[in-house]
Parts: sequence; structure tokens; C-alpha cells
Amino acid sequence: MKKILAFTILTLIFSCSNNNSSTSENASIQILGKWKLTSQGSLINGVEQLHSPENAACNNAYDVNFIDAGVFQSILCNPYSTPITSSTESGSWTITTLNNVSTLYIVYPSNTAQNTTCTIKQLDSQTLKLYTLFGNNINIALYHKTQ
Repeated sequence: MKKILAFTILTLIFSCSNNNSSTSENASIQILGKWKLTSQGSLINGVEQLHSPENAACNNAYDVNFIDAGVFQSILCNPYSTPITSSTESGSWTITTLNNVSTLYIVYPSNTAQNTTCTIKQLDSQTLKLYTLFGNNINIALYHKTQ
């Protein structure tokens, strides 16, 4: 009986660890491509409050391209400059999954103050929804795949 119990526990542990690895791999594959920020907002009393992206004057502001091998490029915009300027930032990304919660880590080598850890709330072939904790607030970013 002890052998059966030990085998059952080992099987359960092995399958759970494989599931997390598989989930991370699937998320890493699904996130590849170009994404456009379509809504942003906050979680208030458990309810998502979303609105159009700030700085609408920046047509491609905050678009992001997740490239294979953990590299990304994002377009950052300064709507307060005259004329409006934008720049492209590059960095690295990884996805990990623990207890069925996927986390996206974004690293900007040129500006570590922008490094971000996000919880992936939704990821499918067309939609990426990220929750990011800033102080006591949960910020939401909703992206739609463009390519």
C-alpha cells in the first residue's frame, strides 16, 4: 500500500510540474507576434474599468512585438514633444507558470526602471490581457494581435 501511495504522489508531482512547463511553452508560442494596445485601465473593487489608451495622439504608442528567442520591441511615444516623437525600445521577455498562473517578465536593458512583471489574465490567438501591480493599484493593459 505504501508503494502505491508513493507512486501516486510521485505521478501527481510529475504531472503537475509537466503541466506548468507545458503551459509556459504554450503561452510563449501564443505571445509571439505584433500586438496593439487597444484599452487600458484599472481593477477597482474587483471590476475592470477600461478606456481608450492615453495619449491617443500617438498612433502606435505602446505597440509591442514579441519576437522568438525572448526578444521584444516596443514603440514608446512622447505626445508632449513638438512634433510628437516616438522611439523603439528593445529588451527581453520570459513567461513562467506556477500553479496555473502565467507571469510575463519584461526587461529593458537600457532603462531598468521600466522593467515590468505582469500577470497574464488572458492570452489566446487574438487577445493579450495583462495585470500589473503598481503600489496598491492593479493596472490593466489589453492588446489585440495585428500580425
